[in-house]
Amino acid sequence: MPNGGTKNETPHHTAPSNHSTTLSLSKHELKYIPIITVLLSVAPLAAVVSGFGIGSLRAYFFYLILPAFIAFGGIVRHTKKTGHQMLYNRLVVGILAGIALTIALDVVRLTGFNLGYLPADMPQRFGLQIMGLMPMRDQPTTTSTVVGYLYHFFNGIAFAVIYTTIFGRIRWWVGVLYAVLFVEVGMMTLPPMSQMTGYFGLNLGQGIWNGVFLTTLFAHIAMGLVLGGLAQRFAHGGPVWWRWKIAIIERAEVAM
Repeated sequence: MPNGGTKNETPHHTAPSNHSTTLSLSKHELKYIPIITVLLSVAPLAAVVSGFGIGSLRAYFFYLILPAFIAFGGIVRHTKKTGHQMLYNRLVVGILAGIALTIALDVVRLTGFNLGYLPADMPQRFGLQIMGLMPMRDQPTTTSTVVGYLYHFFNGIAFAVIYTTIFGRIRWWVGVLYAVLFVEVGMMTLPPMSQMTGYFGLNLGQGIWNGVFLTTLFAHIAMGLVLGGLAQRFAHGGPVWWRWKIAIIERAEVAM
């Protein structure tokens, strides 16, 4: 104690903020999101673009989709190796959720197909196209079916990983909205389904509540429930826009 018995007052310094490691992805991790989104968008967009008559699904699968998923696998490995734990968590959760949601979707989809509500088994149709066969002429083979379902699961993983990397841990019902408003609406308004049945199946002449629309709607609701539930339970950190919230908090702490 100095003379007079008073304590030396030391300046108060705020401890370094830990928000950036707990609330959302770091600034460096955010840089991966556009790359991941572009790589994974190749798979679902290939069916749409080939449906418009631009290129073939076979060429897209072997020359774009497979290389894109190999590159994505490299990113997953890199994020683990470099210690980007939150991003790595979201990627792994997305991959596992993609497998799970595709299975959930197929429970509904195959039920509807076997009841005659859907015009085709789309994974088998895609498999025929990838193998250079004609869906309206050729019968599915074991190889075409395996390849078609591989592509089908690629799509499920793509939609799930894009969701988990952007949204992180968020309410489960956001997953349902994502699956219905984005995936279902896209499927019902874009090739190849819209070419087969019209927008939302309206060309079937059964009104809006037709078997195609209802089956795919319930299938994507099941998809969204699984995706939203798994992301809420296992994904780390909040949505990417929380980065703005983090920046505001950190500026306030520095100013204190």
